[in-house]
Amino acid sequence: MEDSVARLVTALEALVGGDGAVLLGYQLRSPDAHQVFWELCRQAFPVTEKVPHEDIHPDYAYEETDGYILRKRK
Repeated sequence: MEDSVARLVTALEALVGGDGAVLLGYQLRSPDAHQVFWELCRQAFPVTEKVPHEDIHPDYAYEETDGYILRKRK
């Protein structure tokens, strides 16, 4: 599992330019993967903003899903 999480974060990092951002819809499914994912994201994307639920379109604003914006720098 850690390997697949690492590959995902590496792919996201490779696809985002220096000033780019990742718009991420996230739902916790595995506590182990969750911990590894966010540890790796903090290294690759030091700027992380949680999107308030009221700013997410109602069609996608599920209670169990959160939105994030990940950036490599400010």
